[in-house]
Amino acid sequence: MKKFKFNLLGLLVLFVTMSTFIACNSDEGLSNDIEANKISKSEAKLIELGDDLSVDLRIDKTITKEEAIVFENIEDLRDFIIKTKEGVKNSIIELENTQFEMTFKGCDQVSGVYSGTALTSGFADLNLTVSVENGVVTGTSGAFSGWTLGVGYTQGSHAQGPKGGSITLVTSGTINYSLFWNGVGTFYSEQVSYTITIPC
Repeated sequence: MKKFKFNLLGLLVLFVTMSTFIACNSDEGLSNDIEANKISKSEAKLIELGDDLSVDLRIDKTITKEEAIVFENIEDLRDFIIKTKEGVKNSIIELENTQFEMTFKGCDQVSGVYSGTALTSGFADLNLTVSVENGVVTGTSGAFSGWTLGVGYTQGSHAQGPKGGSITLVTSGTINYSLFWNGVGTFYSEQVSYTITIPC
């Protein structure tokens, strides 16, 4: 009977030891996955956040705290991205002539540089500028003004619509953000499109 109790006790000790070993290896497996991919837990959380919000968050080790929008916690970063996505929806903007006031006898006579604010984020404004010569849009550009640390704009294409009582065009571009959370620099961008009208 003593041999049976010893074997039963031995099996119990063996079972507990194996269970502990397997549990420890599961935690190590997660750590090994993070280590194998050369990403930190913070980077993994950022990737998960990007997937959750359906945005492209790219880890960028060149982004430093001094040149980025800094977040103390991931919830604030999540709120920022949600508000940014809501704010960049296509909108109609009426631009004003920034050179001089003029009365036109038709859209074919419109020439000048027109500008207006497309987006206000609370700390920076995206200003769009359109150049027009004899009713034809010859160029568009955009830039942020205000507190511009960590934010930029890349101008895309534009297309001019048929003339009526105004010159209408659609312009596109990309708003770029350099973000920093928990020691990790991240690049975030949103495609934008704006319909612009210039009265004539």
